[in-house]
Amino acid sequence: MNIEYVKIEDLEEIAKESNGFVSCDEVTFNFIKAYEFSYKLLNGLGIRDCTEDAELWMLDEIPEGLHINHGSLVKGGMEHVVDELKRKPTSNRALLSFLSHNDVVGSNDDPIPSFMVFQVSVLDRVLYCTVYFRALEVSKFLRINIEEIRLRLKAIYSEQLDFERVRLVIHAYRAYNQPNASALRKSKLDCMMGAEIMMLLLEKPSDFSDLLIQKASDETVVSSDSIKELHKAVSLAESKVQGAPELLSLMDEVILLTERLNDIRTRQSHHPEVDQASLDLRNKVLSLAGVFEKCP
Repeated sequence: MNIEYVKIEDLEEIAKESNGFVSCDEVTFNFIKAYEFSYKLLNGLGIRDCTEDAELWMLDEIPEGLHINHGSLVKGGMEHVVDELKRKPTSNRALLSFLSHNDVVGSNDDPIPSFMVFQVSVLDRVLYCTVYFRALEVSKFLRINIEEIRLRLKAIYSEQLDFERVRLVIHAYRAYNQPNASALRKSKLDCMMGAEIMMLLLEKPSDFSDLLIQKASDETVVSSDSIKELHKAVSLAESKVQGAPELLSLMDEVILLTERLNDIRTRQSHHPEVDQASLDLRNKVLSLAGVFEKCP
């Protein structure tokens, strides 16, 4: 089967087409898209609002604000890709593999990369790039992925490799559309330590309302660690916190709902049971935020 490459003039066209192809109420298996464009797009603005996020995903160390990233898994990987292309432009080994089998086995629902393979070769002044995803969220994550791909291809082009066109194939085993996805960024509350939580609780507890609203939007990585820290702080300062009994009760419920959701997610991925449990948890966290908002 010959792949037909759609010629594009702007990388935004990829994001726009994909977002329109997968609706919010469906999951698409074997999502495959193919595009052809000039190397000049590599030096352009790319996906304008995602460059900073893409750069964080490429760092050699996981930045504080992300649960995971790609760069930490392939340190020095781009040097290998460039060296391999220079040695043998049509090599089948000019690739990055972001996952090994050991990363998958026993991972349960812990965060692991969805972006699995980035592979390139050069033939007749065309750079062929194929990327593979085990799962792909098309409304938000794909935009960041496209920008990361652009930055990696730009790094290849900067090494004076001889190509004028790029042919990109995106293959995802499962594609879905979830506009509220958090892009695996940690919420501010999840980045706070115990002492920091206690200090804010004593000085301005109402600020936890906005922090909890932000946390409620994170449906990708579900953790109650920061809620447990907040529960501990409220317990220790109960006499100084307005509405402490109600807050503690709601936090107990949030912790239980989090455990329930994580248990369900060990058995299901995209399923109505997961959706309902996620909604229950989100609503309970928002209820907790509402009580904190009333604190002086």
